[in-house]
Amino acid sequence: MDIVKQKQIREWTLLSLVGAMALVANLPAHVLGNIGVERGLLMAILGVMVVIGTVPLCAPLLLSALCAVGHRRQPAGKMGESLGISQAPMLQR
Repeated sequence: MDIVKQKQIREWTLLSLVGAMALVANLPAHVLGNIGVERGLLMAILGVMVVIGTVPLCAPLLLSALCAVGHRRQPAGKMGESLGISQAPMLQR
């Protein structure tokens, strides 16, 4: 199975779980009481699932923004010096 198909299956599974949790969390209080489920616990789990679902989507954007900010703040020479990388081997060609 290719990687795109695996990601699609994972995304649809997460979407189905979040949808089911949202549906159960919005049931009337007496129905949840009969089942023995606490609404606060359902909302907490739903919140965690939403965060877990959005992090992989937002991570590449956040990482590229951080790279752009880091690039604009320090020239390459200063960044290399701060990391302890010498430019001398590159210049002695």
